[in-house]
Amino acid sequence: MFRKVIWSLVEIDYLQKHLHDPVNQLCIQLSKSRSAVQNKLKELSGSPRSKKAPIKRPMSKIGRRPDCNNLFFRSGWEANCFRLLSRDPLIKLIEYEPTTFSFTNWGILKGTVSYTPDFRITYIDGSYEWIEIKGGWLKPTDKTKIKRFKKYFPEEFKHLVAVTPGEKSKTAQFFLSEGIPIKWYYPDINQKNRKIIPGWE
Repeated sequence: MFRKVIWSLVEIDYLQKHLHDPVNQLCIQLSKSRSAVQNKLKELSGSPRSKKAPIKRPMSKIGRRPDCNNLFFRSGWEANCFRLLSRDPLIKLIEYEPTTFSFTNWGILKGTVSYTPDFRITYIDGSYEWIEIKGGWLKPTDKTKIKRFKKYFPEEFKHLVAVTPGEKSKTAQFFLSEGIPIKWYYPDINQKNRKIIPGWE
């Protein structure tokens, strides 16, 4: 007997907003089987997805946001996190990709030679955090960047937090396994803020 796949309202809302993402990526983000995701996609769209013509992520996700100090972001997740951070009265400064940490001083001259966190936020008390936002599948190079940052910049690594898909996602589990706190699970903040914060994507 097959177990019925249970879909929460948050998961369905997430899937509706990411209908054009690769199925494999959606499986990872939602911690669902491929068949479960494909069946739900078919139900939501009314037609099966073509396997021969992968659909690219809409380019509107990449670009400048006038409501975010005209900053350039690579995804809607980054833009939305900026919008949410901007509403925190305890944050004094938000910087997008302000620093690149190079590993070349340790003889690493090929492959993954540097790491650039997505945000640095500075609080009014002078403390700060580096924020890494990972909305999808972690490539091997992504994992290598994090591990090398941990190894070669241990003091800065202590300030690193992450924004990930749901807590059961492999992305979230990787960050937790490396000792990186999860600042937000994106489906949670999306559900809470999408109808409240102007411009939310």
